Amino acid sequence: MHSNDNETKISSAYGPVLVMVFYEALCPDSKYFIIKQLQTAYYKAPALIDFQLIPYGKATTTTNADGSLAFTCQHGEIECNANIYHACCVEAIDEPKILIDVIACMIKNNVLPKEAMQRCAKENQVEWEPIQKCYDRQARICKRLLIPKGSLSPPINYVCVTCRSPPIITNDYSFPFD
Repeated sequence: MHSNDNETKISSAYGPVLVMVFYEALCPDSKYFIIKQLQTAYYKAPALIDFQLIPYGKATTTTNADGSLAFTCQHGEIECNANIYHACCVEAIDEPKILIDVIACMIKNNVLPKEAMQRCAKENQVEWEPIQKCYDRQARICKRLLIPKGSLSPPINYVCVTCRSPPIITNDYSFPFD
């Protein structure tokens, strides 16, 4: 930690830690984790955290006879739609601070996912049209969500799960940033 007058900078000789967050857009625990822990930690030490958001959580996927994918989400169809909007934000927004701000804004109230995405994008000066276009071609984005989750060992039993080695379950661990 370096201090310079009124400014404190936290740095690491080892570089940032990758935090992969598997979450669900309507899950209260996911909401708490993203707003109270991940966003707070990122604000305090952005140089120490690289995060990857995977809004898929405990959803299940089946392949239809025509080869298309069907998703079932723990909290219903609205959550599946919200998860896709979140995934499209991840795809469309390159700046980590803006991404975490948009996602935190959306997860505060995802009952109307499209409206939440548009409102939160506007509040953060992000064009929402590319996010909507991504949503409209959701099969492509949804297939990408399956790759990281399917490669996890042990598999996800709870959300949020942050992965390093070994995985940390937020019910058993909290960041000291509260």
